[in-house]
Amino acid sequence: MIVENISKGEIMESLSVLQNYISSLMATFSGCAYSIEVYEDELYGRVARITVNLPAKEALELWLKLIDYFPYEKYKIVLSVKWLGENNVSESELIDYLVKIMIKSKVGPKALPGFDSIHTVQSLRE
Repeated sequence: MIVENISKGEIMESLSVLQNYISSLMATFSGCAYSIEVYEDELYGRVARITVNLPAKEALELWLKLIDYFPYEKYKIVLSVKWLGENNVSESELIDYLVKIMIKSKVGPKALPGFDSIHTVQSLRE
């Protein structure tokens, strides 16, 4: 899909279709309250963020389910899930979930230009 050859109206129509599709997925997999926001991110491009009224563990499990049905390859839109409920996972569980999500979605971590991971790790160890 080449964005330069698509009109603003076609993009808006595609986003509307995508939001309706996400709504149908949410109805299938979760009965919780949610909202959908599509925005442009400096690192990842277009992102569809679903904010759910669930605790962390349920939201992360939902994210893993949604990835199976989310047409990332077709629309080049990254899926993100934000939870509003309790943070009921440990740091190591959260890392495990995020690794699974990144592998399954084929979307890896990215850093802003100028980010120095070696310096960051060294400063954390001090």
